[in-house]
Amino acid sequence: MSEILFSLLIIFIFAAIFLGIRFFIPWIKEKIGNEKYERVKAEIQTLVYAVQERHGKELTGPERRAIVIERIKEFLTSKNISLTDDQLRELNDAAVFAMKLAKNK
Repeated sequence: MSEILFSLLIIFIFAAIFLGIRFFIPWIKEKIGNEKYERVKAEIQTLVYAVQERHGKELTGPERRAIVIERIKEFLTSKNISLTDDQLRELNDAAVFAMKLAKNK
C-alpha cells in the first residue's frame, strides 16, 4: 500500500513541476523580460549544477534549494531584478528537473 501512495506522490510532484514549468515560467518571462529571464535562468542552472556537484548527497534537496535561492537572491539584487520566493522556487525546480532529464539521456 505504501508503494502505491509513494508512486502517487511522485506522479503528483512531477505533475506540479510540469504545470509550473508550462504556465508559471512564461508568466515570469513576461514579467521580467526575455533578456533578464535568460540571465536569471542561466545563473540558476549554473548554481543548481554547482551546488549538486559540491554538496551532492551530503545535503537534502531542500537544503540545496535554500543555498541556490540565497545565492540567486544576491545575484538578483546586484542586477536590480525582483522576483518572489515562489518564482525563485519554480525556476529552481525547473532547473533541477532539466538537470535530471539531461542525466537520464
